[in-house]
Amino acid sequence: MRNIRNANTTASEPQSAILRNTEVLAQNEAALQRHSQRAQLLAEASGRLLLAPDPRQMLRKLYEAVAGPLSLDAYFHFTASADADELQLSSFAGIPEATALGISKLHFGQATCGIVAQEKRGCAASNIQESDDPSYEFVRSLGFKAYACNPLMVEDQLLGTLSFGSHTRSFLDEEDLRFLQTLSHYVALAQARSSQMEVLEKRVAERTARLEETVGDLEHFSYSLTHDLRAPLRAMQGFSSLLLEESLPEPERTSYLQRIAAAAERMDKLVRDALDYSMVLRGELSLSTIDAHALLRAVIESSPLLSGYQSAIVVERSLPTIW
Repeated sequence: MRNIRNANTTASEPQSAILRNTEVLAQNEAALQRHSQRAQLLAEASGRLLLAPDPRQMLRKLYEAVAGPLSLDAYFHFTASADADELQLSSFAGIPEATALGISKLHFGQATCGIVAQEKRGCAASNIQESDDPSYEFVRSLGFKAYACNPLMVEDQLLGTLSFGSHTRSFLDEEDLRFLQTLSHYVALAQARSSQMEVLEKRVAERTARLEETVGDLEHFSYSLTHDLRAPLRAMQGFSSLLLEESLPEPERTSYLQRIAAAAERMDKLVRDALDYSMVLRGELSLSTIDAHALLRAVIESSPLLSGYQSAIVVERSLPTIW
C-alpha cells in the first residue's frame, strides 16, 4: 500500500507542475495581449490627437476608447489659464453637469487637480473610499475607488491636467499608470500644437487684415494722387490756352506764365510727396506744421477756374497753423 501511495504521489507531481506552468503561460499570454491592446490604443490616440484640429473635442472619443479596457468611469480635462494660477474645466465625462459646473474653475492648490497643477507632478490613489486624505475629498464624494491625475506639460510649461477615475477598480497598477501618463503626454503635445496653430492663424488673420487695409489705403491714395495731379495739369492747360488764344498785355501774360510755372512746381511737389508717402509706409510718421492759409491760397492760385481774372475768392480771416 505504501508503494502504491508513493506511486500516486509521484504521478500527481508532474500534473501539478503542468497546471502551474499552464497558469503562468495563460497569465503571460493575457499580460501580453493586454500590453498589445494598450500599445495599439496609444498608437491610435497619438495619431488622432496630433491630427485633430481641436484635441479637446477628441478627448471624449479617446476616453470612450480606453474606458472599457481600463474599467474607467470618468475623466476631467482642465486647461491652465495664461494670466492666472487657475484651471478651467475644458471637457469631462462620467459626472453630472451640475457637478461639473461646481468645478468649472479651480485655483492652483485647490482639490487634487489644483495640487497637481501647483506641484507639476502626477498623483495616483487607491482604495479612496477607505482613505481620509482631505485632498481626495471631492473624488471620494464621486464614489471613485481608484484615481489618477497627471499634469499636461510641454518642457517646463504647464498646459493643464488630465484625470481618470474608476468606481469598480480599487487600484490602478503600474502598467495602467504608465499608460495614462503616456496618454497625458500625447494630449499635452497635441494641445501645444493646437495652441501654436491658433497663434499662427491669429497672426495670419492680423497680417491679412493689415494687408487688406494697406491695399485699400493704396487704392485710395492712387485715386487721390491722380485727382491731385490733374489739378496743376489743368491749371497749366488753362493758362496755356489763354496765352495762345488771347492777346494779353504783358503784366497778365507774365502772371499766367508764373502760374504755369507754379502749377508745374506743384505737380513736381506732388510727385515727391508720393515718394515720401511710400517711405512713410515703411517707417515712422514724422509730423510737422503747415500754414493752412498759405495752402488754401496755393490751391486757389493753381486752378484757372478759381483764380481767373473775371472771378475772385477772398478769405476773410487767416487760417491757423496745423499739424
